[in-house]
Amino acid sequence: MKNILLPALLWLALPVAGICQSENPELQDSISTDSLLLDSSLVGSITLIDEHCAYLDNQFDYRIKTLLNEEFMQQMTDGGGQLTGYIYDRELEKAETIYYFTNGRLERTFYYRENALVYVSEKELTYPYNMEENAFQYDKPETVAVAGYYFDLGILIHQHTIGESSFNPEGDMQEVLVNAAQKYQRILEDR
Repeated sequence: MKNILLPALLWLALPVAGICQSENPELQDSISTDSLLLDSSLVGSITLIDEHCAYLDNQFDYRIKTLLNEEFMQQMTDGGGQLTGYIYDRELEKAETIYYFTNGRLERTFYYRENALVYVSEKELTYPYNMEENAFQYDKPETVAVAGYYFDLGILIHQHTIGESSFNPEGDMQEVLVNAAQKYQRILEDR
């Protein structure tokens, strides 16, 4: 099997790097991935997932369901939250979550293919604190971390991250994200 070296890895991180570069250039130095070498079949799988996600992002004929706070959260965060489901032909294609905290927010988009999770994009923003005004600057969020997680049959096959998230739970991200994706499917299908 052929191995694709660092250029392919950086190519995979470019969409994430582009998000961070425009808002927080110092995150550029903190790219990490689960592997420095990617096998060609993995690159092929990632490419197919990227194409599928781009296709879903460019569709406009969804039936949209939005739930707030306790409608989808067992325990509400101090700022609340929102879950938005994008449904086509009675199948959840994409789910977006935003969890609001006093000092920031965590945004995740879950992409599905044939009822299975294939990708999660994640972005964490913080609100700078103004000492003179003794308040957070909610109108000036700063991106501190972004990540992408690729899945095949419920297994995390690749991830890329820039920055460090302070909101992510301890433990196995594969389990956390797969469980969340399944939970959001159930909640959105029940409504």
